[in-house]
Amino acid sequence: MLVLKIGEPFPMHNKANGQEYCRIEIFENIDYVFELFYYFDNPNQSYKNAWSKKEFKHGVYKSNHIPFVLFQFDVNGALWQFDVTINVHTLTNEFVDLWLNSESKLVRMYLINARTNILESMAIAGLNKDVADEIRNICENQDAEYNSKEEVEQMTRKIEMTITTSEMVMRTKMYRA
Repeated sequence: MLVLKIGEPFPMHNKANGQEYCRIEIFENIDYVFELFYYFDNPNQSYKNAWSKKEFKHGVYKSNHIPFVLFQFDVNGALWQFDVTINVHTLTNEFVDLWLNSESKLVRMYLINARTNILESMAIAGLNKDVADEIRNICENQDAEYNSKEEVEQMTRKIEMTITTSEMVMRTKMYRA
């Protein structure tokens, strides 16, 4: 059994490289829509508190069959917002259909120090049902549209060069967690 402890090294993987970034992984546990790993550059207590409170807005922006899952936290009156994409071609063929037909709304979220790989905060939160369903619908179309994870990654990079996270948020209906 894997034990996770705040203030200790994150044991699932060490992707800390000093760079701030966010990623999603989908494991073969359909109890969760996905698991979110945010490698934050030296998060202070305000960010840790915002993460653990689970009081955030979320939504999904769609472009070219790529879901950009949007998150927006209030950190002492300032907006902290970010997006993360899902590439369905990273899943095994046997698992794709099971995940696409899942009813889960839950996400596990980990805030990890990007420099030290220390787990700073974690939470389990529920997405709005419409958002969770839309993510899976977009990914189902993505699976049919693209032949490889590389094609999805190439299109994702093109989209990211044309629109910012803030613009995505402005064009998306956001829901409270």
